[in-house]
Amino acid sequence: MPKRHQHQEYQGALTRNRARLQNKRVGDTTEVSLNRRRNAAETTPDKENADFNSPPRKRKRFNNALIIPESNRRPVDTRAPASVSKSRCDSSAIGQSHGHGHGRAAGDPASAGLKQTGPTPFKFSTHNAQSIISRGYSTTELQSTRRLDAKTLVDDYLLPDITGLLDLAAPDSKAAEETASRLAVDISVLFEELLSLKSSQNDTGGKRGRGGKGVTSRKQRVQQRNHTQPDVIFSWMSERYRASSTSMVSQTQLKAAANILSKRFDQFRKWIATKRGTGKESDLYEPISQLFHFVAGCIKSVNKALPAHPERLIVPFVYPDRKSADGDDESRVDLVLNIAGPDSYIIGTPTNTPSSGSSKLPMFLDAFAVIEVKREAQGVKRALPQLFQYTRGIYAEQYNRRFAWGLAVGGKQVQAVFFGPSYALASPSMDIGQRSGREQLIRLLVDWSFCESHKLGYDPTILFNKQSRYYEIQVGQGSKMETYYSQGAVIGVERLFGRHTRCFVASKTKPRPRVEFKPEVFIKDAWPEATSDAEGDHRDESRHLNKITAILGDDKSLDGKYPKYINGGRVHIKRRTTGQKTDMVEDNSRSILSDSICSQLDTALKERAPPLRAHKRICMEGIGEPLKRINSVPELICVMADAMECHWEIYKRCGILHRDISTNNILFTGSSSRIKGMLIDFDHAFCESDKNAVRRFERTGTLPFMSVNNLEGEIKMHTVLDDWESLLYILCWLGTYGWRNKSRGDGVGPDIPQGRISARADNSKISVSHQTTRTKYLKSHSRAEPGFKEISRWFTGKLSACALNKRRDLKDNESFKLITDQFDKDIPLIESLRSLVHGLRRTLIDDHKDIRMKGTMKRSEVSEEQDDYDDVFGIKNRAQDDIDPFQERMANADDIAKSLVKNMKK
Repeated sequence: MPKRHQHQEYQGALTRNRARLQNKRVGDTTEVSLNRRRNAAETTPDKENADFNSPPRKRKRFNNALIIPESNRRPVDTRAPASVSKSRCDSSAIGQSHGHGHGRAAGDPASAGLKQTGPTPFKFSTHNAQSIISRGYSTTELQSTRRLDAKTLVDDYLLPDITGLLDLAAPDSKAAEETASRLAVDISVLFEELLSLKSSQNDTGGKRGRGGKGVTSRKQRVQQRNHTQPDVIFSWMSERYRASSTSMVSQTQLKAAANILSKRFDQFRKWIATKRGTGKESDLYEPISQLFHFVAGCIKSVNKALPAHPERLIVPFVYPDRKSADGDDESRVDLVLNIAGPDSYIIGTPTNTPSSGSSKLPMFLDAFAVIEVKREAQGVKRALPQLFQYTRGIYAEQYNRRFAWGLAVGGKQVQAVFFGPSYALASPSMDIGQRSGREQLIRLLVDWSFCESHKLGYDPTILFNKQSRYYEIQVGQGSKMETYYSQGAVIGVERLFGRHTRCFVASKTKPRPRVEFKPEVFIKDAWPEATSDAEGDHRDESRHLNKITAILGDDKSLDGKYPKYINGGRVHIKRRTTGQKTDMVEDNSRSILSDSICSQLDTALKERAPPLRAHKRICMEGIGEPLKRINSVPELICVMADAMECHWEIYKRCGILHRDISTNNILFTGSSSRIKGMLIDFDHAFCESDKNAVRRFERTGTLPFMSVNNLEGEIKMHTVLDDWESLLYILCWLGTYGWRNKSRGDGVGPDIPQGRISARADNSKISVSHQTTRTKYLKSHSRAEPGFKEISRWFTGKLSACALNKRRDLKDNESFKLITDQFDKDIPLIESLRSLVHGLRRTLIDDHKDIRMKGTMKRSEVSEEQDDYDDVFGIKNRAQDDIDPFQERMANADDIAKSLVKNMKK
């Protein structure tokens, strides 16, 4: 056969084989191929990074691309210190790569000592397999529950299209503000000039002949050679240095940086070139990331020529679409924004290795913000629930976070979201396909780089010492300010909105190496509801504890049963008010916003406006342990008896009613025969003698433990009996689910549900996200299924349904026995607890001479439910149908409470 025919036959066979192989792969194309690409992306750095990390003989033209000379850089030490778990690296070393938001390289002399910006480098995580938030759920159930919760939060708390929201990131310093504003304009002009070019010199490929793709005329090719992207960027950098008195960095370094930024800009072009309805969501990850790197590189390259210097650079984590290393579910975050020091950031190299020491997983602990991406333009709304869900993780892991930022991306549309303690505000959409949208986004990124730490949401009154690994916490203000030291937070934030309570055990003595740290005080940091006038804030916990300590401080029998006030009040931070004048400004949910935004909220919400939340911090004497560490039923009863005896003494002698009895607000001290109960958390308390007590009639408390009057939300005075009713529910809860720190697999109820209620009684709409989530989850749990608990109906459905279920369960001994029969029989001496709760119910519900005070059910509800039910009032007159025993008992609340105290003491 002639060679020509042999070649044709060979080519035909090769074509047929390729076609068969292609047809075989169509449809599942392969997941294997995609996995291989994904694995390759995880193990192989990008081209310019590979050039930087390759041996010297393989380096080509990027040898001089480092903006910081090689001699000034210190190697990153990934060894974990002895005082930290192996999964977390030394933050002083990590600071060179991602800076932890501290704004300087770890090798900088100014980086030693206290740092006040950026995420917390190390803390005791409150989210693990045994925590309240995950107990009773599998990771899949937890993730599903949180998604439902996030959707409810978006509906209830998000306010869209807030004008002027991006201005909240503008620096307070006038010099920094002017520099950031000018630089943002300059970078935007550079952007538009680069977009006007066809492509970079390195990407002008294509056929040289006529009619080929990428063909350019000879004149165009000459213009491209003389005016390429790297040349434009280099010229832009040089102009910044010529305009300043600073000597220019070597041209070799600037040209190398310009080449790298040109490549990054080419990647960003793909975002603008995105066509509607095409491609995948993951196709946007790289272009979005390169935009952040481009802006950071521009700031970095001209830093020395600027009159004011950036505090930090905002850069994305190197690997997108990853599960967080410190998350407690399987959610994958699209993009995580970290903070890098302007001196440590190196253009063209990965700069954000997380604290865990793993280069492939981000951490909420390190994150400044998260970005949720959707492919289509309408996807911004779909991105918001996931953005809410992931931002909760930032609050949970960063105890020094006052508020947070986030970005939702849908196609070319970008929305910035501001997460405050009481609401979430969204900016109008920024269209990066339009010049105005690009300018707004660039200005935001530049402002984030130049602004003070408190503008990013960090707390400047809580500082971290990187060398000695302790926290410095300021309490009080002015001449009364005191400094305490702590090794970590013992209680963190678990909800996106609300009080954001964090607690520390601390001492006035600095921790020293190889010396046992002995905490002396308890510090509580929270954002409770308050009035704008501090003097008129009648629900201020500092004021209540100060009064209680002054009256009961000499009573030795009550020592250790309540926290004694030492110092505290509202937190103030230093801010620029007018011109260059700085002043100490109170930190609250309105001061973190501008006047114009506050006006928009007042106009939009009117009477539905959320109440003011003030940032407060209190230092107290008395450190207790949670109920989950109690060893036996007798110890539990003793602790509860002490707490309620203290509750009664505070009420009678100080005139202060607690109003929030829950498992979290009762601690214990000591052990065995010396064990004592301690009543804490007077955030919701009010003084009986104060005629001007604010919002006396309101719902407040933890859902399963709220009294019937509180749940029904009618205009009823909260009395001491409501707190005793809450105690009864707590004991039933602990008897059913136990209190020891063990994992449960029934999925019915964790120790404490996530939801709390704190709303005005006259509100027509009460936002209880946990209630919605738990209701949907528990619909599948019927009484016929194994593991069903009657008590679960106390936090299932509407608030009115919860109240009705409690009325029915407490109405008589037989009904209540359905609850107590489900107490955990594996708990030793559980009969003692069962006997106690039956005795408390009889004293609270049955043992009254006045027949109208007996029972729980309203006459009309009894007649509808059961025709042959004995008349609890002994009255058949329809005029008495509206008698409510709970209301009738209010008049004798003090006498009933005395009997309950005696019952507990027995």
